[in-house]
Amino acid sequence: MGYPIQLLSVTPPAKAKVIVEGQKHSQSYPVVIQDGKASLITISNVFAEAKYAISASFYDLFQLSKPTTHPAYIRLEDISPVSDPELVYETANYLLNKHIPVYLAVIPTYVDPTTEEMVTLADKPKLLAVLDELVSRGAYIIAHGYTHTYRYQETGEGFEFWDSELNQPITTLDIKEIPEKLKPEDQFQNREEYDQYIQGNTIVETEYVTAKLEKSIHALTKLGFPPIAFEDPHYTMSSNGYQVASQYFSAIFGQIQASDRDWQVMFSPLFISKPTILSGMTLYPETIGYVDPNSINPMLEIEEAIDHVSQVPGSVISGFYHPYLGLDYLKEMIALMEAVPNMEWIQLYNETHYVRTDAVEIITSGNGEISVTSELSWKMDIMDKLAEKSLEKYLWLIVLVTAIFVSLFIIHIVTLRMRYRKRLFKERVHG
Repeated sequence: MGYPIQLLSVTPPAKAKVIVEGQKHSQSYPVVIQDGKASLITISNVFAEAKYAISASFYDLFQLSKPTTHPAYIRLEDISPVSDPELVYETANYLLNKHIPVYLAVIPTYVDPTTEEMVTLADKPKLLAVLDELVSRGAYIIAHGYTHTYRYQETGEGFEFWDSELNQPITTLDIKEIPEKLKPEDQFQNREEYDQYIQGNTIVETEYVTAKLEKSIHALTKLGFPPIAFEDPHYTMSSNGYQVASQYFSAIFGQIQASDRDWQVMFSPLFISKPTILSGMTLYPETIGYVDPNSINPMLEIEEAIDHVSQVPGSVISGFYHPYLGLDYLKEMIALMEAVPNMEWIQLYNETHYVRTDAVEIITSGNGEISVTSELSWKMDIMDKLAEKSLEKYLWLIVLVTAIFVSLFIIHIVTLRMRYRKRLFKERVHG
């Protein structure tokens, strides 16, 4: 068994080129070295400041031409049935009037954590009217989960595709079932038993994620708001979750959860790309953060983030904004973003993407249009109702069975009466 090797110092060959240099106190040291066709990056952690320098160095390492523009987007976040319609309209309308593409991250169902009551967008006609107008003017819908919650957390605050309390993948289908902490490998006799245990949980997680994604896509499409991409709530999802999501979406917005053991291990590349963990999905990364009203100086944080990101050629300048904050902060945020030289807003319908289920297909073909094919039916609505809660499941089953028996009884009565009339008629004729 080998032991990890720690580099104490690195001395570049005489003819090597130091592309990126770091500094600690008064001492300099090479970070990225190129020696002919061989290159060396001397650090293993690129989650902090180093990612800007490392990202910029790729152009020299791979002899790529440097882009002259910065793609950009702003996302209006956590729009749910309890959102204020006036504030949603105010913020989105401001962006549309400035000819800025509007990306609406929409949660179709709100769950009250105390009563477990479910409120849908269909229950909110004013918000529906606002969203309908915004979509008709070109706003994009992003599926931001189905409820943005897991078990008894509030919609918008809770995690949906990750158990944040146990810091592990989803392990239960029924919200009333108390999940258990996943067992570590050392509690099993061998690796095979452990793999079987994990595989069993993966099956549960896959079923959970599948149901949630399909409900989200179907609910939004049925209301006339077909989503063109996905954003996982709080950017949390296991690698298996991403694999499942890739079967429905070709585009995802936000950051990446880079660990199956800890949701706080996040990473956001600076470029539009297809990281391996996303199983083929194109990532439109969030790079500059959001306006945090609890911060001492939220706009300074945004400005500093933009300064860092914009130093990297071709990097994406992107963030999100909560409509409940009103217009003031939004105007400042947009001004900072538009101050970046050669910044260009991303129009997703100019790219080729899809959202698919067995009943829905939404395609942006790259020609500025979005096509929607839907085969959603009342039968699927019933199936969705049956899957909501165990109590509702039984109630709907009772309703369905009762309706069938009542229908059969009525048909039987009508048939008997018709036979009786025919018989009575014959008796009168021959009588």
